Amino acid sequence: LRDTGVDKLPEGDAGCRGAAWVYEVDEIDLMQYLRRIGLAGSSDQGIVRSALLNVQGPDAANSVTAIDRLGVEALPGRALAATAQALRP
Repeated sequence: LRDTGVDKLPEGDAGCRGAAWVYEVDEIDLMQYLRRIGLAGSSDQGIVRSALLNVQGPDAANSVTAIDRLGVEALPGRALAATAQALRP
């Protein structure tokens, strides 16, 4: 833009010749743009923000205990005792 000037840019539907919004990009503009790209790929998206803010914990009726997840009820006696021992705090 510095070499071309606003008045020598393309015109028409795809052009921006003489447009008031055309300006030279500086380091600050570039850093703001790069920061926005970084945020757009993370939590700045509305769907991500909504998902994070609308999280709810499990219901007591639907929660699964650690012993249920391991399927301990299907283990034979010694394995059951060893697993119970390992699960103790």
